[in-house]
Amino acid sequence: MAKSRPVNTSDYEIGIMRNLLAQDFMRQMEKLINDHQKKDHYWVLVHADMNAVSGRIQTKFMIMDREPPKMLGTMVYYVDNKIGQLRKLWVLPRDIPRDGQFEDPDSIMSVDEFEKKLDSDQKWITKEAPVVYNER
Repeated sequence: MAKSRPVNTSDYEIGIMRNLLAQDFMRQMEKLINDHQKKDHYWVLVHADMNAVSGRIQTKFMIMDREPPKMLGTMVYYVDNKIGQLRKLWVLPRDIPRDGQFEDPDSIMSVDEFEKKLDSDQKWITKEAPVVYNER
């Protein structure tokens, strides 16, 4: 698989950038799904994180054995390899939704809180180490 290259964003319009980001996301999801064909089902937690060294934003994909809690700034997909289904469960913005989607906004965990929970409670993650795809 070819590595992603830095893109000069000033050469692209918003719609083109959005399409390039979607294509990159789908390539990474396809690789992840192909790499885990033998698992019956799992959840894919997707979130962006800033690389402290390079300052670039990286998209991280984590394979989970059970459904993670709803967290701001995340997307979660359910993969069922038995029936060949990929289902989007949620896409939450980095700020609190205002449309009444959640009765209690405080019930939504942040990614930082979840990572601390992962450190103390490893049952959230697959039996092997979490799979994090960062090609940048």
